[in-house]
Amino acid sequence: MLVNQRLLTALFFILSLVCLEIQACPPILPVIAGAFTGIFAAGRAVGSKRSQERPATKFKGCYADSVNARDMGKASFHSESLTHVLCRDACKKANMKHMGLQNGTECYCANKYGKYGQISTLKCDKNCPGNEKETCGGYMANTVYDVATLA
Repeated sequence: MLVNQRLLTALFFILSLVCLEIQACPPILPVIAGAFTGIFAAGRAVGSKRSQERPATKFKGCYADSVNARDMGKASFHSESLTHVLCRDACKKANMKHMGLQNGTECYCANKYGKYGQISTLKCDKNCPGNEKETCGGYMANTVYDVATLA
């Protein structure tokens, strides 16, 4: 019986890690795994990097940009693995109030934004390559967040 329990514990542990990594698992699996392993809290591995990274929380909207005169200045950086957390950290370090994510891979930081106006959120349609559940703007469209209110 002890061998079967260890096997089940290992199986649930592995399945839970896979589910957490792809962020798609049956809601009951982390609960069952937690009962066996005791290392899960609220469906996340305690102490995991993802549980410590919090996404942007104060969404301001989707704002138009222009190639001739950027709304939020020059891009702070480009990244093929861009996430809200990466952009937030860069903007915090630069002491800027707002962050704008554009075209999936560009992060902008500024104290002002919106000179070209707010547009439909449907224009901010690119997922962040570093976290597909986050939106990183669109073509000439910034997904804007307040940096000060980010966790």
